[in-house]
Amino acid sequence: MQVELASAALTMAINQQRPQTELIHHSDRGVQYASHAYRNVLTGAGIMASMSRKADCYDNAPMESFFHALKTALVHHRDYNTRARPSAISSPSSRASTTEQDSSPPSDMSPRSKWS
Repeated sequence: MQVELASAALTMAINQQRPQTELIHHSDRGVQYASHAYRNVLTGAGIMASMSRKADCYDNAPMESFFHALKTALVHHRDYNTRARPSAISSPSSRASTTEQDSSPPSDMSPRSKWS
C-alpha cells in the first residue's frame, strides 16, 4: 500500500468522523503506518499512535479476531439493497433505529459456538 493512499484515507476518516482527542490508533509495523506523513496526520489530529512490537504477530490477534466476527455478523451472509445500508447499520446514531434482523448475527455465528 502506498503511503499517500494510507495518509489520504486517514485524513478522510478524520474529517468525516471527527474523533475526540486521546484516541489511540493501533496498527502493525507497515511502512505506510510508520511513515512521517502518516504519523504527522495522526499527530495533527491529536491521535496517539500505537504499533505492534517487532516480530510479534500476536499483538494484533485480539483485534483481528474482533473485526473478523464483526464483519461476519454485518457483512457476510447479508444482502444489502444499497451501498448506504451497511454504513447506516454500523453508524452509532442509527443503531437504535435498525431492526433486530439487521443487527443480529447469522444463526451460525453465535459467540458461544465460535469461542466455546
